[in-house]
Amino acid sequence: MSSIKQAGIVVSLTMILCGVAYPLALTVAGQALFPSQAEGSLIERDGEQIGSKWIAQPFVSEGYFHRNQQQSINSLVNRAAITWQKVIRTVRNTIPNLRERLRHPDRT
Repeated sequence: MSSIKQAGIVVSLTMILCGVAYPLALTVAGQALFPSQAEGSLIERDGEQIGSKWIAQPFVSEGYFHRNQQQSINSLVNRAAITWQKVIRTVRNTIPNLRERLRHPDRT
């Protein structure tokens, strides 16, 4: 058997073992040993899910834990703008000092 074929078999078996068998075994074991925790420790009242035992937030709507895509984009743009403002401020404060140091290198 060629070494390339052996390597392909080893890689395939490793991918199946690590990517399918192991996660599946952990999921099944978790569901069997800890069913409430595996389902999110949800609290129900009158047949309706009202929250989670581990999260101190009630469920108030279907999309409660999902951000609006536009809000995510706006948040990203705002963070980028703030970062660039900080960079520009730093550069503006550094340039006069740099010019002075270049004019008089012996003073540093």
